[in-house]
Amino acid sequence: MGLAVTERLVELGWNVTIVDFNAPKGEAVASRLGPQVLFVKANVANWDQLSKSFVESWQKWGRLDFATDVTCQGIGDRIDWYAPAKELPDGSPEKPDTLVADICLTSPVWCSYLGMHYFRKNAKPGGRIVFTSSQCGLYPGPSIPIYTAAKHGVVGLTRAMGARLEQLKEPITVNCICPGLVPTNIMPEAISNATPPEFVTPLSTIVRAVEGFFADEEGKYQGQVAECSGESIVMRPQNEYKDDATRYIYSDSAYAKADREQVMKELLEKRAELAQSIASVA
Repeated sequence: MGLAVTERLVELGWNVTIVDFNAPKGEAVASRLGPQVLFVKANVANWDQLSKSFVESWQKWGRLDFATDVTCQGIGDRIDWYAPAKELPDGSPEKPDTLVADICLTSPVWCSYLGMHYFRKNAKPGGRIVFTSSQCGLYPGPSIPIYTAAKHGVVGLTRAMGARLEQLKEPITVNCICPGLVPTNIMPEAISNATPPEFVTPLSTIVRAVEGFFADEEGKYQGQVAECSGESIVMRPQNEYKDDATRYIYSDSAYAKADREQVMKELLEKRAELAQSIASVA
């Protein structure tokens, strides 16, 4: 998906930075697409490496208008979460592999933070973020629970950031796509073979969805979740508020009336207390 989006951006005249840990493939793509593309080798689950990729991109192009994590997806649950755990000598289970949560949730969180920072440094502040969630961000994937949890998190991040940035009237938009089953080289062949062809979502649908968001110069899309299945792209609204209390709390009405500086002061104090408690346990 990332390659297809990159090719479309280059076709439209954009300068693009692609970030991946696979240097040979990344460098080959950059070489093939020409001087409009910069490749940066990085582990997106590592803050320092991801941050450095943004620094290099800024130094190369002098601006940042669009950030997406679509180019750093491609990982699902790496263990059978429900299989009996291997037991250690003390009787506890072995630590499970949760890299999928780092790649599919922590990395987008960091990407959004870095994106906002550089958008504000532009000569004309502003920019667009497009996350890659999944239909697993809308429906449960029983066999891949950690991936499902991460992708639900991305949908929540999109809606929360979109709402807050709109309140702040910042020229930054945050939206996400929720693709169905897309034919990529990371898809297990057994899954592809078990899926009827008519249930597969083509790359062209993903490109159209992402392009719809990054081409939105007026900022009419904010906090939107685009489900992509087959040839269709459908905006999925958030759940209706259950009652007035729910609406009051989760539309930030309480925050709007509270002294935000005092709120942050109290949160920082509580964080310091928690850090001390954790240190005492360690």
